[in-house]
Amino acid sequence: MFGSVMTLASFVKLITAVFLARPSSPAALARPAVREASPALWGPAVAFAFACVVLGLFAVPLGVAPLVAPAVGRPVAVPGLWSPTAATFLMLAGVAVGLAACAAGRLFRAREAPVFVGGEAPGPRMTLPGTDFFRTVTEMGILRSFYRAALRGGFDVYERAGAAAFALSAVLRRAHGGALPLYIGWCLAGFLAVCWALMR
Repeated sequence: MFGSVMTLASFVKLITAVFLARPSSPAALARPAVREASPALWGPAVAFAFACVVLGLFAVPLGVAPLVAPAVGRPVAVPGLWSPTAATFLMLAGVAVGLAACAAGRLFRAREAPVFVGGEAPGPRMTLPGTDFFRTVTEMGILRSFYRAALRGGFDVYERAGAAAFALSAVLRRAHGGALPLYIGWCLAGFLAVCWALMR
């Protein structure tokens, strides 16, 4: 349950910040108006989404039968109550109900009015950023130290490994001062180490 709540909070933060947030910074306000992306950007996403739907509805004839059954050498039965036919019917019924509701809404004229909250027009101070929704979780006593460590990169393997690599390279840079006799000494030390390893 706790993991589900945390996942919900993170996705609410993500969806709000990406799709529902209004630009507030001067740099964001100075940008041109947002427009629809080109088909080269949303076309692959639509194709993958369509493939996911098709494979989900026809998993047995398109996935299990040609791929799994030959590998195991016998027919494979999918347990459970999953029925692609029933799922397709319910999805189409939901789409039909939505279209009917949309068509019914057009039969009545709706009066458009400006948005107001408490009798006042919404302003920048009344906008709730998506990050504020998740701030309650980050300020919890148990999780506060973990989030602060995460902001400093404490759990980032790449950052930790990079810091260790840079520290090692700093030591090696000090050992290589640019003097030719020093490099010759390193070569001789390496040669002796290899000879010692081979003669053991």
